[in-house]
Amino acid sequence: GAKENIKVGENKKLYITYQIRGELTNQPIIVTVFGGDSKTDAAAWDTKSGGDNWKDVQRSMTSGQWAVLEIDLSEFAWEYISVVKLQAGDPTTAGEIYVKEIEVA
Repeated sequence: GAKENIKVGENKKLYITYQIRGELTNQPIIVTVFGGDSKTDAAAWDTKSGGDNWKDVQRSMTSGQWAVLEIDLSEFAWEYISVVKLQAGDPTTAGEIYVKEIEVA
């Protein structure tokens, strides 16, 4: 069936289980989360300068190591998330990003 939007939980936390494969595994990752009712209503974070929204960011990983990225969404009034986009901070040199699980709590 068709995929529905992801409902934001009471704790307003987003967890992304991911790994980077390749030689340069300390690349910053940019995460863009689209929420709310607007197609352009989005917030983006960078693991290099994520600020208070990020918890326990893995800044230097070994290739294939799994990590969990926690993002605090409490400053947004979103009830749903429509899209979660991950991209490498430097797509010309970064390894590949693999996502195992995205969940909200």
